[in-house]
Amino acid sequence: AANSSGWFEKVKTEGCLSYALALGIASGLERGADLLIPAGLAWEVARGSPEIDPSCKAEINKEYGSKPPLSSLTLPLRAKNSSYVQWSGEKGYDMFRYMGPNYTSPYCDGCNVDNHPSAKAMYLNALVFYAVIYKKCPMGAAWPNGQTIDGMVLPVVSPEDAKTMQHLVCDVVMDNMDVWWKGH
Repeated sequence: AANSSGWFEKVKTEGCLSYALALGIASGLERGADLLIPAGLAWEVARGSPEIDPSCKAEINKEYGSKPPLSSLTLPLRAKNSSYVQWSGEKGYDMFRYMGPNYTSPYCDGCNVDNHPSAKAMYLNALVFYAVIYKKCPMGAAWPNGQTIDGMVLPVVSPEDAKTMQHLVCDVVMDNMDVWWKGH
């Protein structure tokens, strides 16, 4: 069970935790959900997630019987073009909201971010939602560049980052549409 100490013993690495969470969320398709929004998997692609220990996969898979959720995918997913993996290592903090130089994060040593998504990460999430719901690759989608809409100034995402994220979402979502939609 997810609230047992045994579960915490299984998920000792970030990759293993991500794998367990992805399967848990995807299991919703077997419990009445009609679609799955793989925003977390897109983040993993953008950050160049490390390989998942096979023993972790085996332990987590046992909880789901003969056919675990997402078994048709090779996780972690990978970008078709490795140059699109631009938020690995220290750059991964760019995916989280910067809280200023006086903020000490409980999530990382010596960093100034909290666990909420940055403007870049929110844009990535929005692209994933768009691609899954409309079943369309978001290449060429508009991005927030400081414009004012309904009196609110939007944050800034660079054109380069926006294009990179659009490519990543096309890689993650479009090739696996049958996984994201129940009965697709």
